Amino acid sequence: MNTNIHRLTQTLFYQGFKYAGLQNSNQCFCGMTHGYYGKMPEDECNKKCQGDKEEICGAYYRNSVYILGREKSKTNACRDIIKSFG
Repeated sequence: MNTNIHRLTQTLFYQGFKYAGLQNSNQCFCGMTHGYYGKMPEDECNKKCQGDKEEICGAYYRNSVYILGREKSKTNACRDIIKSFG
């Protein structure tokens, strides 16, 4: 997937989801809850997005998690794989 944070979060917001998770530079997850496995150190999210090398899209088994709404905002948390997404 050619991931771009803005495009992805906007699409998922309009589909009614509350959270988006980007993982390993090219995977996305969405859901109404997050945080099943807890917060990981922010520096563990270190893979650049395939669609925009200036953005970070998680890492291997790590999600960059975004809260979706009128103003999307990063939760400032690198989370491990989120069971409740998808």
